[in-house]
Amino acid sequence: MTARPRFGFPAAAVRDLLRFLVLTGHAVSAIPLPAGLAKAAPDHNDLPFAETALAASAQALVTGNARHFAFLANAAVRVPGPQEFLWFWET
Repeated sequence: MTARPRFGFPAAAVRDLLRFLVLTGHAVSAIPLPAGLAKAAPDHNDLPFAETALAASAQALVTGNARHFAFLANAAVRVPGPQEFLWFWET
């Protein structure tokens, strides 16, 4: 696991979250996006996240960089930021 110090999350909290995801998550096999959609991605390093979200029929792909996923605007997955997602989750 590579930590991102700029976020300042305690290591124990990160470990607990990852453990929770492993125990409660579902395995998904990502499917490559159609070439036209994949070309629209500004950062091709983000494609695995988009592919996985779409393959899983995820309700949301939470990111701090939503503009990198603007190419998903017409897809069935929302792309909220963390704060918007928490607001949505709590209501």
